[in-house]
Amino acid sequence: MAAADPSADEMARNSVPERARERGSDDGSEDNVPLTGDSALVSRKGVMPSVILGAWVAFHTLLCALLHGTLATADRGHSISFCVATVLAGLLYARLVCGDPGYVDEAAIREQLSELRTQCALGGDAGGSAATPTASVEQSSLLAQSEQSSLLASEVAEVGPPAQGDDLVTSDERARYFGGWCGECGIHRPLRSRHCRHCGRCVWRYDHHCFFLSNCIGEANQVAFWWYLLAQALSVWLAVPLVQRAKVGDDPDFWYWLANTGPLFACQLLLYPFGVMVSLLLSMHTFMAIVDTTSYETGKREKIEYLRELPECTFPFARNLPCLTLARYCALPHAGTRGHAGTLVERPPPFRNWPGSFWRNRYYSCC
Repeated sequence: MAAADPSADEMARNSVPERARERGSDDGSEDNVPLTGDSALVSRKGVMPSVILGAWVAFHTLLCALLHGTLATADRGHSISFCVATVLAGLLYARLVCGDPGYVDEAAIREQLSELRTQCALGGDAGGSAATPTASVEQSSLLAQSEQSSLLASEVAEVGPPAQGDDLVTSDERARYFGGWCGECGIHRPLRSRHCRHCGRCVWRYDHHCFFLSNCIGEANQVAFWWYLLAQALSVWLAVPLVQRAKVGDDPDFWYWLANTGPLFACQLLLYPFGVMVSLLLSMHTFMAIVDTTSYETGKREKIEYLRELPECTFPFARNLPCLTLARYCALPHAGTRGHAGTLVERPPPFRNWPGSFWRNRYYSCC
């Protein structure tokens, strides 16, 4: 009997990816082999990070070369602002392309659980939030255990971890801080994280996979992404008047006009749509930072088990004033290095038991 248990666990572990793909789960990947190492991640992405980083550098180098004369004669403050914004955007872009968005691993989960258990042993709030009363925390755990949908229940029951992994997370912690089991990575998936099929890894506080960066946006680089959008928007809109000033007027010689103004005209055609796109992204991510949500949670709300039972346009993780939330978001000390610890987030309590917030309370509701 004792010899049959390991083989049963091995069969269950090997059948997890196939069952995930049969259900059409977001956690399914194209391959049966988990890609959890750095070398496997590099082989999956290929040369794409180098190509897109080189394209960004080439375009901005060409633009600065075309504006060299204009930068020398333009307003000094304008020229310095453009150069600073462009250099800062380039550094942040390189960091986003080459950095770690916050890949989930078992060591990071153990570290977070150890901190939470220490806080609980010392009498602190294991949820890490003073705004949520203990009663709501207990009700949240009960809700997660008794009111989960049939889809989540089948996922936890059929695609659960092997027996030897049960010592990592208790049943109460699984209900409060985790959203299921990722068969591709072989770990408990923390709440608000998601498995990215392009990177082949689970990402803390998953926002989206950006193809212009060939990388995910997650907890470890979300702040850098916001600052990049700000710097890039400033760089683009500061470049537009410089390009217009550098353009040569109409000339009867078409080839002379093409040689002197053609490249600037092409850059201007690219700057306007690029500036509009970056500005819209900056506005959208600023709003999502204020209400503490992500692109994935906004776009796939009806498919996320901890959000689909809530009324539309509600933000269960926004608990501070907007200005304080944005200031805290922009100053988060996430370095984005390998081995990012991540943050375990507690499952929101039932909507009827929500504490009052700026967005919704007994006096008014913004949504």
